[in-house]
Amino acid sequence: MRALHKFFSLTSQDRLLLVRAFGRLVEATIVVHFLPYRVLRGRLEENPICSNAQSGEAAAKRVVWAIEAVGRRMPGATCLVKALAARSMLARCGYATDLRIGVSKDAAKRFIAHAWLEWRGSILLGGEQSPLQYEMMDLRPRSMGSG
Repeated sequence: MRALHKFFSLTSQDRLLLVRAFGRLVEATIVVHFLPYRVLRGRLEENPICSNAQSGEAAAKRVVWAIEAVGRRMPGATCLVKALAARSMLARCGYATDLRIGVSKDAAKRFIAHAWLEWRGSILLGGEQSPLQYEMMDLRPRSMGSG
């Protein structure tokens, strides 16, 4: 109930941003959990829809705020889902971001992975320490040599 009251106390612009974030998170969840890797790879390589960036870092941070706010309350909103959703929203605003995926091992030596989103050399989503904690993976398709 408190979250609903908080939602309605926001400006209409922020409420709309949260609704859009919810839609993108649902879309990204479906892509990650139910579609083949080639579709996910296509989403990772997707180009921005708009060519001109809007009002800069403050606008980008509002999108990330919306993704994080909705993502905290949405089951299945992993780091990859949030990064894909934010990347999609930001691309529609003209922001060309880089989605990064890194791997590491936890204390028990088990493989772990993490996704984060970068824009203009800064981390927007996923934690500032991510590049230091995870070895970045190259997800580009490899060409098949003729031998």
